[in-house]
Formats: sequence, structure tokens, C-alpha cells
Amino acid sequence: MTRIGDVGTTNVVRSTRPIAYYVSLALLKKKNMPATFLSFGIQSPNIQKEIWRRTLHVAFPKKINKIEIEKIPFFKTRTEGRL
Repeated sequence: MTRIGDVGTTNVVRSTRPIAYYVSLALLKKKNMPATFLSFGIQSPNIQKEIWRRTLHVAFPKKINKIEIEKIPFFKTRTEGRL
């Protein structure tokens, strides 16, 4: 998921080869959740609204910190009472 500039855009990485990704991206994995489901979930209006709410709009370019991504209910674990 992009986290700097165009915040909240997703893509599914299907390669099993080691890859490098830039700091402007967040590599998200969820146990027992297919990557495509995770991608579609992030693109949903409710999660996009939550991402927008947690984005630093005063930064240039705008960005969302990784700690804020973790706070989004979609990414919480069941033991934390969410999802």
C-alpha cells in the first residue's frame, strides 16, 4: 500500500522472489487472509475513509505513518477486539 503521496493505493505482489520496496510503501501481510482480499478490503470506502482520516495532510507530500496504519480497525487482531 502506498503511504506517501498517493496514500492508500494497493497492489498485490505475487512474486516469491526477494524484492526491495521503497519507504513510501507499506508491505502488509495478514495471517489467514488472502492478499487479494486484503487489497480489496483496503480499497473499500470505509477503510479508505479511515486511511484518509489518519493521513497527515499538512505534510508535503501527504503521508500516513506506519503506526497509524496499525491502528485502523481492519488491521487489528482478534485479541484486540476487532476484525
